Amino acid sequence: MFTRTGTTWSRQAYVKASNPTVNAGFGVSIALLGDTLAVGAYGARSDIMNMAIAEGGAYVFARAGTAWSQQAFVRPAQPQPGATFGRSVALAENTLVVGSDNESGSSKGIDGDQAAQSAGQAGAAFVFTRTGTSWSQRHYLKATNPRADARFGISVATSKDTVVVGSLAESSKAMA
Repeated sequence: MFTRTGTTWSRQAYVKASNPTVNAGFGVSIALLGDTLAVGAYGARSDIMNMAIAEGGAYVFARAGTAWSQQAFVRPAQPQPGATFGRSVALAENTLVVGSDNESGSSKGIDGDQAAQSAGQAGAAFVFTRTGTSWSQRHYLKATNPRADARFGISVATSKDTVVVGSLAESSKAMA
């Protein structure tokens, strides 16, 4: 973390995952909003899953004065090995959006069945909200026409009450 005073830049902090792993991809995506920093790590492994293949994660750091500390490690409600959760992150107020472009869900639209896994690399985006210092998943977003290899969630953006999700290989003619 670097801050500027006048025309001079100086290092304020060095942030690191609380559970670092080899090939975690920590920092593949970052979003900063005021005193909140989100860092994507598409190859992170959680202690809970003990998976041979990483499911990914996103870290949230909070600043108090000049000190930064990890506030949360977020994952989807139903983590999936190899989903690259954390490939993209975006922040707006108390909302965090995390892209997972290798997620294999086959449901459509908003809050479908996360267990339906038949569309390899269709991709998804997950919306988390903060209450106090706790983050919890609120929504699971899928394309209206999910298909294998579309990579929905390769990029995400959010502002106030709007979320935008990019899809690397979406090629349908659907306009819905």
